[in-house]
Amino acid sequence: MWEDRGVIPRVFSYLFEHITSREDEELNVFVSYFEIYNENAFDLLDRAHAEMPFEKWNKITLFEDKCGNLHMKNLSVHSCRSE
Repeated sequence: MWEDRGVIPRVFSYLFEHITSREDEELNVFVSYFEIYNENAFDLLDRAHAEMPFEKWNKITLFEDKCGNLHMKNLSVHSCRSE
């Protein structure tokens, strides 16, 4: 049932309700989604993964730059206009 949906769908509903209520501002939403499995991170939204077995998926690499900012290599970012 719709009322029994999980945390992630509820968060998206809340965010887009908030965004649509702010008519005086233009907001852009971007989304990434990854999984950590056996101490390795994998991009769950990478379309190339649909054509290959899980064992061949690119791993996401986490690194820190000189300013102390964290970055994730091989993680895709997608524009999102609705939940």
